[in-house]
Amino acid sequence: MTSQPESNMKLTKTLLFSLAFMAMAASLKSQDLHNSLFYMNPLHMNPAFSGAYEGTYRIGGVYRDQARSVVTNAYSTPTIFIDAPVVMLGKRHWLGVGGLMFQDAAGDGKLQTSSFQLSGALHLALDKKSQKIITIGVQWGQVQRKLKNPENLVFADYLEQVQQGAGNPATNDPFLTGPGGGGGGNPNDDPQKNYSDINTGVLFTSKENKGTSYNFGFSVRHL
Repeated sequence: MTSQPESNMKLTKTLLFSLAFMAMAASLKSQDLHNSLFYMNPLHMNPAFSGAYEGTYRIGGVYRDQARSVVTNAYSTPTIFIDAPVVMLGKRHWLGVGGLMFQDAAGDGKLQTSSFQLSGALHLALDKKSQKIITIGVQWGQVQRKLKNPENLVFADYLEQVQQGAGNPATNDPFLTGPGGGGGGNPNDDPQKNYSDINTGVLFTSKENKGTSYNFGFSVRHL
């Protein structure tokens, strides 16, 4: 007969191995949002943080603003989240849920990335006093990427024509020209893309005593 600690350890190893395999198998994408105060945006860092605390609910957010003193259209990223531990599963395990919303605007072209994501996390206590907890979290949401001011962008072929002395340079890039070609963009042809996004993560938390605790984990994004 397998003891409870051995069973929990096997479950932990299985979860960690599965997430590590997914991390190695996933293809790399473009750079994600970055917050210097990353701990103020826990659900974006790892969905396993959903409901990973003792309490009723929490609401938080962070606002990133960059280069406003040197460029007209600065880089800005407001983010807000809410999460809560909602359902006890037995005496020591519980389920946490959360929601995250952000909007990132970048540069003169106003490349805007907006998203609303829902997350859930299963928290499994590995001992009777719930001092050590393994968590697996999953997050799903919709992402919209839109270039709001494509006419403000300057592309390589445009610069080449300027350097060659063209009096009225034009670009063939569809971001600037629209479907008809020629110079000047069409504000009604804003490039836009919508897609679903799935993220997952694992978190291990250990409480050593009343004043000392730690956690570590990892997440895999854009599955």
